[in-house]
Amino acid sequence: MANDREPTQEWLTIGEAARALGVSDEAVRQKAKRRTLRFMKGNDCRLRVLIDTSPTTDLRQTKTVPAKLMLYRNTYRRCVNSLSSSAQTMWRSGIG
Repeated sequence: MANDREPTQEWLTIGEAARALGVSDEAVRQKAKRRTLRFMKGNDCRLRVLIDTSPTTDLRQTKTVPAKLMLYRNTYRRCVNSLSSSAQTMWRSGIG
C-alpha cells in the first residue's frame, strides 16, 4: 500500500520560503549557502529550498497551523495593513 500520509516538506522559492519562515530573502539564501536548508535549482533556474510544512505551533493563538497557511495569513495581513494605510492617507487628505 502506498504511503497515505501527506508530505511534510515542500520545495519553495526563496521568496515563498522567506515569507513562510518570517525572515528576509537574503536570510534564506544564506541558510542555503551555509547548507542549513536543502536547496536545488528548479527547471525555471530559480533556486528552491526544502521547507518543512508539517503543522507548527503558533504561540500567539495556541493553534496548530501549517507553514503554507501561515504564509497566506501573513500575505493577507500585509495587504490589509497596506489598504488601511492607503485609506487613512486618503481620508487625511480629504479624498475619501
